Amino acid sequence: MLLALALAIVALMSAGAPEEVEHRAGQVDPDTFGNPDFCTPEDPVADFGLSQLPAVSEPPSDGDLPFGPKTVSLVLSQGPILPIGQSIGFWLHSQNYVGHTPLNWILRNRIQPVDSAGQAGGVVARGRWRVRRINAANEVKLFLRPPPIPGFYRYDIEIADFDGKLLASYGKHLRVERRFWKARLGLDDNEFHPGEQVLSRVENLGTTTVLFGAEFSIQRHKGGRWAGIRHPEGGLWLAWLRGMDSGLAGSCSSLRLPRDFPAGDYRIVKEVGPPPWPNGKRSYYLTAPFEVVD
Repeated sequence: MLLALALAIVALMSAGAPEEVEHRAGQVDPDTFGNPDFCTPEDPVADFGLSQLPAVSEPPSDGDLPFGPKTVSLVLSQGPILPIGQSIGFWLHSQNYVGHTPLNWILRNRIQPVDSAGQAGGVVARGRWRVRRINAANEVKLFLRPPPIPGFYRYDIEIADFDGKLLASYGKHLRVERRFWKARLGLDDNEFHPGEQVLSRVENLGTTTVLFGAEFSIQRHKGGRWAGIRHPEGGLWLAWLRGMDSGLAGSCSSLRLPRDFPAGDYRIVKEVGPPPWPNGKRSYYLTAPFEVVD
């Protein structure tokens, strides 16, 4: 049963047919399967209108602060889509495991509503923290919660020294939304030939976290109905469970069609669910149809 996936007892993938072995030998990056635009996209699959707002100076994506010690980094904890009631904040990390790194920083953050043109209104949440020193055992977190009202907001962080000199200022647009479930199974194409690779990914179009594992099944449409078929690659799965936040696409799954795979109409079926799935939570079955042609 598919639910056994997350409880996980499973084994490594079998060696499989010769074409599968050849595919694995030439596979450079197991996360992209040769298609990084589909498997590791830079843009979200749903941004709830955030891309229409003017750009702001966001924190460095790698967390490195050009003015700070190399052992210290700044990471945002959530966003940019926030379900009602969820907080957003920064996490000041330290990789100093043997002593303390002096900082003498004042960190301030705030949240303001913005209109569709990006114009900010009054401050609705504010925080402040003085950091004299930091190490890996005493990292700094500061979270704020926007009002429980759907709409656009702006989250800002300022870092100054103890003398008041501004060292950096970063911002990020947010969208506060009601909690709802909407997930989709996407394919990198809808038509394939025998011997080709079919890539699929789970896409979170809602605001509730989607959990999924490696396992998926295949069905064929024949005689007016869908019926399961034997998995071409053996049906053994790596045992992992991953979560995906709102608006994002999950890691890819690959299906290598055998060279003698018959033409016809097929679909991939994948079981997913909201936290704490699969323990006591409802499962959702996502499907993605495709055609195999000679």
